[in-house]
Amino acid sequence: MAVCPACNNEWEPATPLCPQCGYDMSKAQEQAPAGAGLEELAPAEPSYQEQFQPASVPPPVPESGFKLEPPAPGEEIPLPPERPLEMGEYISKAWDMMIKNAGMFILFTVVYFAITAVLGFIPFIGAIASIVITPVLLAGYYIGALKAKREGSVDFGVFFSGFSKILNLFLANLLVGVFVGIPASIAIMPIVFAIIKGSGGAIFVSLIIFILFIIPAIYLGVLYGFALPIIADSELDFWKGMELSRRLITRQWISFFLFGLLLGVINLAGALALGVGILFTAPLTMIAVALAYDHQVNGSL
Repeated sequence: MAVCPACNNEWEPATPLCPQCGYDMSKAQEQAPAGAGLEELAPAEPSYQEQFQPASVPPPVPESGFKLEPPAPGEEIPLPPERPLEMGEYISKAWDMMIKNAGMFILFTVVYFAITAVLGFIPFIGAIASIVITPVLLAGYYIGALKAKREGSVDFGVFFSGFSKILNLFLANLLVGVFVGIPASIAIMPIVFAIIKGSGGAIFVSLIIFILFIIPAIYLGVLYGFALPIIADSELDFWKGMELSRRLITRQWISFFLFGLLLGVINLAGALALGVGILFTAPLTMIAVALAYDHQVNGSL
């Protein structure tokens, strides 16, 4: 029996032409070793490697897009592509993640409130410790959310891994507090004094001052909304993390403001639910921020 190398048809080698496709076996025989018959021209059985591996493996496709890493000295971090703020998608996915990992996130929330409450009862030292530890605990929400998203689950210890970046988290939170707190204080104090004094003219003036200074406070507060998640999820220092947050959010400030407003309403609803609802809504909104960060910076939704 001969086997046509062109169509694998088998036939008695009475003629060199394949009856099915017309392939001329005599041409192949001319190139074959002397004495080889038509039967010997059949192709050998392919090896396992030939069957299951391509002859040439294409090179891996390089990763495209933005990569969050420290820039070279003197260089600015390039911005990732601008992406729409998918508020509903972030909250929906945060809800699913919260349901799946409710035990871990609620337990961490209880621990977070317990730590801040205990520190609140310690005069002076407790206040200082709270300023240092609070941003680390907040970053724990972001680290836990990103871990759950990328690996499907989260261990309780992960929430405290932000302590390895305590200095940068503390400095970022401190500077943001100064940037936001100074204009906010200037906005609020005249109203307090005017109310105490009870003067109508003073209240009117204080309202004007309030409007003039509360707007920059809100503006800056929104701009630095990604500072902690950026620092927690990268090797950037506090200033580079703050700057990247500012440059990212500037492009869609109104959308981020509305997103923050929506998260605030969710937490308000949780607080009104006998105060217990906040144990669920607090981690839910923090997860939503982490998902928004991961989408806007890394493109992962």
